[in-house]
Amino acid sequence: MRETAAMKADRLLTSGRVVVVRADGRHIRAIVRGDTEGFHTVEHGGGRWTCSCSHAPYGLCSHKRAVQLVTAPVQPAIVSHDVMIGAMT
Repeated sequence: MRETAAMKADRLLTSGRVVVVRADGRHIRAIVRGDTEGFHTVEHGGGRWTCSCSHAPYGLCSHKRAVQLVTAPVQPAIVSHDVMIGAMT
């Protein structure tokens, strides 16, 4: 059976190949070590997910899906400045 993008995302995540380097409520950036093409940069900003891999233009790649499993972009209307300041103190 061929490995689906969802299955590969789970495997990438559980094998420690996903490193989130920035997650601040407006922007997410992660590095994912792929199987064949080396390292990929996955980002979320402006309501959009991107990945540097060659499969990303064709839909949801396994690298984006793996990062999505461990992050949740916060909508600006949900988090106010006061809430963010309170969370840091």
